[in-house]
Amino acid sequence: MSRIHLSQIACTSAIACTIFTLTACSGSDIAFHFKSEEEQYAILYDSPRFWEDTISVDSTDGLYQIENVAFEGKPYNRISNFGNSILMVGQGIYSSHLMESITDAEPEYEYSFEVYDPWRNRITAKLSRESISCDSYQILSDKLFLYDSEENIINVYNTDLKQIDTIACPESGEISYYSGYNSEVILSIADNQLTILSANDFSQTTAEIPMYSPALCDVSTDGNYFLVSGIDRNSLQNVISVFDTSTNEAVTYLQGDDFSASDLSENSFVTRMDTENNVWVYHTFDNQDIYFSQADIQDAQIINDENILLHAEKSVFSDTGEHSTYYYIFSPSDGIVSSFSYNCGVYGSQQYQTFSPDYAYMEQCNCVFFLVYTAECMPKLLVWNLDEANNNTNFTLNSYSTISDTLTAVAAGTANSIDNPRTIASDYPDDFGSEVTMISNISEYDWGELASINERATELEDKYNIEIYLGPEVPASLDYYNLKQNDDTSTLSESLGSLERIFDCYPTDFFTQLCFGTNQGIRLYLTGDITGNYSGTISEASGFVTNINNYIVIVLDANYSWNWDYTVNHEIAHLIDRRLDFRAAYNENSTYSYDKWCSFNPEDFSYLESYDGYENNPDYNKYSKYFIDSYGTTYSTEDRAEIFGTVMDNVLSGITEDSTFSSGTILNDKMKYYCECIRDGFNTEDWPETLPWEVMFK
Repeated sequence: MSRIHLSQIACTSAIACTIFTLTACSGSDIAFHFKSEEEQYAILYDSPRFWEDTISVDSTDGLYQIENVAFEGKPYNRISNFGNSILMVGQGIYSSHLMESITDAEPEYEYSFEVYDPWRNRITAKLSRESISCDSYQILSDKLFLYDSEENIINVYNTDLKQIDTIACPESGEISYYSGYNSEVILSIADNQLTILSANDFSQTTAEIPMYSPALCDVSTDGNYFLVSGIDRNSLQNVISVFDTSTNEAVTYLQGDDFSASDLSENSFVTRMDTENNVWVYHTFDNQDIYFSQADIQDAQIINDENILLHAEKSVFSDTGEHSTYYYIFSPSDGIVSSFSYNCGVYGSQQYQTFSPDYAYMEQCNCVFFLVYTAECMPKLLVWNLDEANNNTNFTLNSYSTISDTLTAVAAGTANSIDNPRTIASDYPDDFGSEVTMISNISEYDWGELASINERATELEDKYNIEIYLGPEVPASLDYYNLKQNDDTSTLSESLGSLERIFDCYPTDFFTQLCFGTNQGIRLYLTGDITGNYSGTISEASGFVTNINNYIVIVLDANYSWNWDYTVNHEIAHLIDRRLDFRAAYNENSTYSYDKWCSFNPEDFSYLESYDGYENNPDYNKYSKYFIDSYGTTYSTEDRAEIFGTVMDNVLSGITEDSTFSSGTILNDKMKYYCECIRDGFNTEDWPETLPWEVMFK
């Protein structure tokens, strides 16, 4: 049954008088045709004609199907906003040799395009597949760019699908320009260079992006901002950042694991920042964050009033093979406010209905348009009236203010405690999120005799930007090692004193700079005995370093704190190495390289690449002057850690001269090179002129 507005019924009986008065009350009046296009659309926005051909979709509120014969038999599989209309994109294989087309590993698809004006409810322009040469396309604001690989050009069309210009294609042979729906600025990134292209005259300006491996994610509708993910050159953090188009300066940024799906508005963005746990964040330019997670969410787009359109695909099919897709309107302040589910039919059948991965939102009527199509070219256009919609799926989605709280909630809702193969969690109580601790609610825990120790640890956490776990917080196992708790107050007190003494040797921002890539922070565990039962591990370790849930984890046996000057600095060297390796992977001009380090060793020497049998390594006896001890022959990282730990042990002991590192020795050359690598690999602008580990090597 068609949905008819009351205003349309009233005007039907008023046509006679309308002929004489030329006053119109809807788009169906004769006077309508004498008005300007702007005046016509002002009327059509109030009473869109697409409603004349809609039927309600069963079991939903506000969802309708547009029944327009112009859609039948068309190979539509994508849609997009296109000016104030909708561009219907067709893609198909056309060949007289059907079997060849089906079996071709890389079939040749041909494109066709039609402009659908929902306000008039008709197709207003067409580009047939025979009339164009097109390998790929891009919709940019109110212009359509078609890439022709044979001519290596881009043909540009307006909303009437009339060709208005031809521009030279980028040398890469790919269209990689992005634009907001209505902006006049088009952007692309290649080789760390941002190209800003005017959608009006195609004039270009370029600017450098201060990132390694930048990827353009989105452009705001007004064209004033663009969203880029990559590696920040200074912090080396894996970030997604908003830049101002006019100044090319960063407005805001967010560190995360992955940004595989993102959408940008004029004052916020939404992105998936943790793919493994499917954690999303809504981030405003004033750095307010709302996190949420749900396993089935595939995509998120910001629409009206900063509401977010979420698309979910349920992983569980019914016994009949039928599959449903879900859409939600998520409000950062109110949660799920609207939703619908749609039965797509039997998965894999010719009649199975597939939702296009994109949509068109029309602000004038507060409606979202979806394209649904089948393999038999039976497309449907659905319209979701958000003014009528409500949460009829009764779906709820919790939101959180921190990523840690979100991951904890994710873990609590799953069968496994921590989905991380490097973490042995068999002895953990219940479930954990990103934080591995035996005390779930630290604010309410009674520390008893360890109260003063805990207060001291908190002071050090604030001072050095490191989280410290001790006593009853320590789990039974981490990584491949088993741990014992250490609750002795005198031992823990001595441990914290040793840590403060050691950490004071480092610049104030040193530990912050170790949070590069996806590392969210440093967590240090003060334990009792550390034992390894797996091949390749040390049976009794005084400490080790690993990564768990995007945190650097340092584990130290507090029983050895009286002799930590070497041990702790040895572990810190491993963290230094991680940053140097990471930076070298992106910056070809880095001072550090594995090959350069190995050049200090004999040509016929190779590291064991194992901890097995290092005590009796014959290469150490042969080349002892190249290493501190045989442990340094296991890995290059252990070689550097042994040298650095020994040097810092000297520093903390007040030793300024050591024959082991005398000028002209191999170990002197190795350490001098390591000092150069650290200077180059960190931001040392505010660091002292001479660092503690450099004293003997200037």
